[in-house]
Amino acid sequence: MKSLSKFAAIRLMTLSAVFALAFGSVADAQSDANVLLLAKVTDHTTRTPVVVEYKILNEKGENVVKGKTSEKEGLIKVVVPQDQVYTLKFSGYNILASQDTVHLPKGESYYYETERDLHVKLVQKGMELQAANVFEAGSARISAAGKRVLEEMTELVKFNRALYVLASIGSDGAAGSVQQQRIEAVKQFVTAKGRLVSRRVTVQAAAGSQKHSFVLTVKKVQDLFR
Repeated sequence: MKSLSKFAAIRLMTLSAVFALAFGSVADAQSDANVLLLAKVTDHTTRTPVVVEYKILNEKGENVVKGKTSEKEGLIKVVVPQDQVYTLKFSGYNILASQDTVHLPKGESYYYETERDLHVKLVQKGMELQAANVFEAGSARISAAGKRVLEEMTELVKFNRALYVLASIGSDGAAGSVQQQRIEAVKQFVTAKGRLVSRRVTVQAAAGSQKHSFVLTVKKVQDLFR
């Protein structure tokens, strides 16, 4: 009987150790303070729900969770630790890639729920993305400020793989030859950025008068999975 009691005790200790390794202690589980984030993602203009892919990163830049908003409500429903500032990154073939931040403070209890409204921009054919004067007055030389605008265009195209854009170049009342030189200057800039950018940027003369010498609009949006 005595040896049997020792065996039973050893067996009990072994089971306890396995349970602790698999599930952690009760105290550890209770120390995890979480929050249920209910975030509704809608279009910035129409406020209609949008289906997008998302990634949620913590303050260290680590990927906490990723997924897709619900079909009808555009809802994100996730449980994450409290007392953090999270970065939410949105992507999709029909939206402009963007990100937002959400602060989820420490609550008075180990669990609470919070609702947030977040917005993205749906892209449509003809939508204006940029408008600026990128050339020096009466010249085809791209100004320093203009280069920054064109760099922004490059980043926009790189981060939105389904986006094709149209760059309309105005003359500002200068001679026709200057307008053509401006078109060539922008084409050279785009070509230098590589095929990933150049094949999705069309540069042409403005159809009519426009306020700015450079206007960027959406030419088309192509679903990469169709």
